[in-house]
Amino acid sequence: MMLPEHKEQIRNIQKKKQYTNMPALDEQELSLITQQLQLAWETKSCVQITRHHPLQPLQLTGQIRKIDQLSRRLQLDTESGKEWIMLAEIIKAEAVLSEN
Repeated sequence: MMLPEHKEQIRNIQKKKQYTNMPALDEQELSLITQQLQLAWETKSCVQITRHHPLQPLQLTGQIRKIDQLSRRLQLDTESGKEWIMLAEIIKAEAVLSEN
C-alpha cells in the first residue's frame, strides 16, 4: 500500500526521466542552420524548423516574418498563426524552396 504523496513523488520522478537535454551542436551544424535560415529569409520561402523541447523535438513549418537580433529570436508565420522562436532552441532548419 502506498500513500498518495509517494505515488505523486514516483510520478514526478518518472516524468523527469523523460526530459531530454538540448543537444550540443558543433560549428558545422550551427553554420548549416544559419545558412538555411538566411536562404529562407532572402527567398521569402518556407522553412522547416526543428525546435528543442524537453519531452520531444517540435517541428514547425512556415515563413520567417521577422528577425529580432537583439532578443535572438525569429517570428515564424505557420498555419496555426505567428510564433516566436528563440534561435538557441533551433536544432535543425531546412529551407523549403518552391519549384516554379
